[in-house]
Amino acid sequence: MSRAKCPQCGLVNSIDDDTCRRCGVGLYDFSSAQKPKQARSEVNLPIGKIAIAAAVAFGIYWWTSTPATPTPPAAVAGPKPQPTLSAREEHESQKKQAYTTAIKNSGGLADHQKRTAETEKFMANTQK
Repeated sequence: MSRAKCPQCGLVNSIDDDTCRRCGVGLYDFSSAQKPKQARSEVNLPIGKIAIAAAVAFGIYWWTSTPATPTPPAAVAGPKPQPTLSAREEHESQKKQAYTTAIKNSGGLADHQKRTAETEKFMANTQK
C-alpha cells in the first residue's frame, strides 16, 4: 500500500485520497501547497532591532557612568622648581664618583706589580 504525505500539514494519507484528511489541501495539487517565502530582510528584522536597542542602552550606560573631566588648576605664580635627579641618574653619578676615587687612590702599574711579586713570594714559601 502506497502513501502520500500532505505538503501543507505533513500528515501521511492513503494514496487513494485526493485531499488531506486533516487540512483538506489537495495532495496532488502542487500550485496551492507552496508557501510564499519570506524576504530575508523580514526574517532578520527582529535581530536588527534587538542589536540597535542594545547599542543604545550601552551608549546611555557609558555616557552616564563616565565622570566629567575636571578643569585644570590655575597657574601658580613664582619660580619653577628645579628638576631633581632621577634614580638612574643619581646611581650613574655615584658610580662615576666611585671610579674617580679609585683611580686617584691607586698607585698605578708599579704598585700592582709590587703586590703581585709579594703574593708569588708568599705562595712559594708556603708550598715548600
